[in-house]
Amino acid sequence: MKGTTSSSPSGLHLGHAKTIAKDRELARYRSDVDMIPFQHGFAPSSWKKIVECMIEKVAAKPHLGRLRQIALVESRYNTGLKILYSDRVMQRAEQLGLAANGQIGGKKGFQSIIGVMAHTAKCDTDEL
Repeated sequence: MKGTTSSSPSGLHLGHAKTIAKDRELARYRSDVDMIPFQHGFAPSSWKKIVECMIEKVAAKPHLGRLRQIALVESRYNTGLKILYSDRVMQRAEQLGLAANGQIGGKKGFQSIIGVMAHTAKCDTDEL
């Protein structure tokens, strides 16, 4: 994606984020401003817009069962959700012993392929 191509409804693009990240004060300010909606329980209008896309898993073969659906949301909203829910909630669930043993997604230090390999190995040993 070009650095000048907007990837979110707000019109902000990757170049904005890269520039802000270079300046510590700007990055802190941006972070504080982006957290206000989460802290006060409201959603800016740009956060309410979602674009849903279907992507072919196999190029040029749009078989209904072989399509992947993705939702594109405002990048600041997506980042906030990752920080608040994926990172903090998963970490707390692990501390309290609430995460299932088979839960791999969202765990720090784990890759999704590890879960697939573990499941495959279990299935292979069950067949013996």
